[in-house]
Amino acid sequence: MALASLSPQTDQPDIVESVNTSKVLAKCFGYMAIGLLVTAAVAFGVGYLFANLIFKDYLFTGEFTDANWNAMIAYFVIMGVSFVGLLIDSFAMSRALARPNRSAWPPYIVYAVFMGVFLSSFLVLGIDFATIGEAAALSAAVFGILFLIGYFSKKDLNFLAYIGMAFLSIVCLFGLFGFLLFVLIPGAVLVYDLIFTLALAVVLLIVVAADAYNIKNIIRRGQMNDNLALYCAFTMYSDFIVIFIRVLYVLALTKSND
Repeated sequence: MALASLSPQTDQPDIVESVNTSKVLAKCFGYMAIGLLVTAAVAFGVGYLFANLIFKDYLFTGEFTDANWNAMIAYFVIMGVSFVGLLIDSFAMSRALARPNRSAWPPYIVYAVFMGVFLSSFLVLGIDFATIGEAAALSAAVFGILFLIGYFSKKDLNFLAYIGMAFLSIVCLFGLFGFLLFVLIPGAVLVYDLIFTLALAVVLLIVVAADAYNIKNIIRRGQMNDNLALYCAFTMYSDFIVIFIRVLYVLALTKSND
């Protein structure tokens, strides 16, 4: 949705100058793949390291030693730093986009690294590689279908995305201020969780398609520079990560119940 402001208005010509849209789109996907590879490498590396440091002795003795606790504290600190880093670096990406003379690669790679640290928590929590691989494959399929729908859509999907985001915000606010209701009626938590899950899924589907629609319009302007291609890749990367986290959460929850 960050790309909505960059897409052309309806009263402007679709193509400003001749451009090979397939080549530019391939470049965007290539940049996206680089970000995902960096994130995956960091996630597996950090996850493997701290899973061994935190649980190595625990697996054999059944008790946490001082070394285990120190490793756990260090990991929580690193996670906190990565979360703050993600927030700061997202603004750095926007600033780099606004300055064509500055490359957006450094903030993009840094963001991918921080995201890898954040996603390493799934490995530390014990989610197996098979489940992660399954989630990645499903996420790729869902993202691909939604991207194609949005990219080849003749209708502007941003309006639907804005409505969906507003509805999701209302649901989130109800959850924040509905604490008293949840205390009085414990069963309401399950109902709310179901509504929130469905709302999030629908909004996510619309937003990914809307981002694809906006990327198509940006490419068709014929004024694509490397930073703008990288920012399109960053948008696709972010959409994929959100889908992946949600799919992995559902798969892990389902398998744990089984």
